[in-house]
Amino acid sequence: MIGFLDEKGVVYSRYSDKFDTEAVRLTTDRRRRSRASVKIKKGFFLILCITVCYIVYFFSFIRKIPELTESEYFKYASPSSIVTLPMEYEDDQLYKPVKMNSTLGFERVFILNLDMRTDRRDLMSLMGLISDIDFEYISAFNKNNTDEVRMPNVALHPQFEQDSLTQGQFACYRSNLNIMRRIVEERIESALIIQDDAEWDLDFKLALERLQGPFSSLLQGLDKDRQRIRAPKQHDPWHTSEWDIFWLGASDEKAWPKRKNSNDPRPYVIYNDDLVTLEEDEEPGGRKVWPNYGLQRARQAGEPLQRLVQQSRFPVGMAAYAVTLSGAAQILAHASYAIRQPYDLTVCALSRVNNPLGYPKNSCLLMDPVPPKDESVLRSYSVWPPLVTQFRSPTGERDSDLTSGGVKAAARPLTSDGMLEGGKAGRKFGYGLEIRKGVKEQILSRVRGWRGAQRVSVR
Repeated sequence: MIGFLDEKGVVYSRYSDKFDTEAVRLTTDRRRRSRASVKIKKGFFLILCITVCYIVYFFSFIRKIPELTESEYFKYASPSSIVTLPMEYEDDQLYKPVKMNSTLGFERVFILNLDMRTDRRDLMSLMGLISDIDFEYISAFNKNNTDEVRMPNVALHPQFEQDSLTQGQFACYRSNLNIMRRIVEERIESALIIQDDAEWDLDFKLALERLQGPFSSLLQGLDKDRQRIRAPKQHDPWHTSEWDIFWLGASDEKAWPKRKNSNDPRPYVIYNDDLVTLEEDEEPGGRKVWPNYGLQRARQAGEPLQRLVQQSRFPVGMAAYAVTLSGAAQILAHASYAIRQPYDLTVCALSRVNNPLGYPKNSCLLMDPVPPKDESVLRSYSVWPPLVTQFRSPTGERDSDLTSGGVKAAARPLTSDGMLEGGKAGRKFGYGLEIRKGVKEQILSRVRGWRGAQRVSVR
């Protein structure tokens, strides 16, 4: 017993009972906490065991699941991801576009240029600067030096005898084939080829970004075997393994006829693009495309502006076109000896589908075996209206080196508003059909010092 003394030395036994009670309480609390701690540890261990068992079971179950083919997997895709052609693509409906780099999503960009046309090269360099496009110039054959080109031996290959190609057409033919050969030699996966007289919009990159989603949808809709969903990727926004040639600057294209079989729909996708011009500025060769699809181009401001991308039907004109390594190799193999018609018609023959023999009657592209009726040699696609067109003078003439040596538009007096007489309204310095606001047109309007209807001194 613990005792305490008061001032009189008296011993008291206070707090003795209290201390004994407190000791018992503390002992009881320790035992209770100990039992709770044991329960917590047991619970934690039990949870850990259950988690480990679940993980082991999950991975063992995954191994037993048979792998689905892409077509089987596609059956479980959401309805919004299924493409049925033809279709009207809504903005960002399925795919998020990839921002265009300085080569527009291709490995290389080539400009085909005659060495003597320094004026065109100057303009193209400025266009590349304004549009932030890196390209490489390829020297084209001069039509006056075609004797340097080795022709096929007609005695050995009588079916390759020439028709009436002009020297300019032949020079153009061989110039493009030289690019195909370089693509093959250097194993270039994809390349965009642009003629030096081409024109494109100030928002060319934006137009290409808007094309990515519809083009991806078209590829998905045509993929009957695998039906996989293709999304543009940063390193390959154009799915270069899925096509051979892509006509971005055709001057003419045809619509697909109505199919009797509903399981064989017309292969095109329509999408909105406010960079498109009105119907009056459309290339003459393609004005039947939209009516044949039961569609109508915008004729006045306020109407919806649209483009379409389709499996090529009959593309002609090559102000700009993209090829893959596969496409370049096939063009080089088939067209090297097929020098009977202009280059664009030869490649068109390789791109066409549903021909009795796979090619036009006047083509010398002979193959064994002949491609099936519903297939083409090249996997070919076209965008219409085109994104790139040929630049024209204010009077509408084309500055072509194939026929006139580059001087075709006759000198004409200026009208009171500073425009060439007979020129297209509002286009004082030249223009490109289908191009809303051309880069080349904008450059010329500034360097020549025009400001409205007045000419000012250039400093």
